[in-house]
Amino acid sequence: MKRMVMFLALAVCTGCGGAARSNVQINPRFEAYQIHRVAVLPFEGVPAEREIVDHGWWFEGHHFNNGELVSDMLSTEMMAIPSFEFLERSQIQKILQEKDLSMTNLAAEKSSAEIGQLLGVDAIVMGKVTKFLRTWSPPLHYGYGLCFSARMVDTKTGTVLWSAMVDRGGGGLDVVGAAREECAGIARELKARLSHGPATGTK
Repeated sequence: MKRMVMFLALAVCTGCGGAARSNVQINPRFEAYQIHRVAVLPFEGVPAEREIVDHGWWFEGHHFNNGELVSDMLSTEMMAIPSFEFLERSQIQKILQEKDLSMTNLAAEKSSAEIGQLLGVDAIVMGKVTKFLRTWSPPLHYGYGLCFSARMVDTKTGTVLWSAMVDRGGGGLDVVGAAREECAGIARELKARLSHGPATGTK
């Protein structure tokens, strides 16, 4: 009987996902910066040499392009914020190719002001993924870990306009779904709190 109860508990836990845990902080003077045109850069990701790592009695699964994946998700979700106009990723790549620059290393090599001048944007969104993995020990133990941060920076002053931190884990293996849910939550909160749009005042 005890074994049956334990089996059912593990089975239920396996199908559960962690609750959304994004923490969004918005600069109280956001409106004064009059942000309209925005570029979302690829996030710095967790490096992975192999997709599946065998630890003997348990396994670890990685996504090679986790930084780019999370930034793409957030960019897609932020499209719903009417006060922003987003520069398409293909447009960014075209501009950088003309300057013989790499989009992957852009944030590390150039200041926010230089990036803003290159791309013609008022703000850039940057971020870093520090955990993006799935773990399992068959037949019952499955889980994931997700941790990433994002921030919008004014390209004229270098001021952080908003920042978000996600730290989440749960049962099941759908870390991609968890990341998508968190990005949607960040975008919803930003839209709700910035729905009145940019102010017309000066900095």
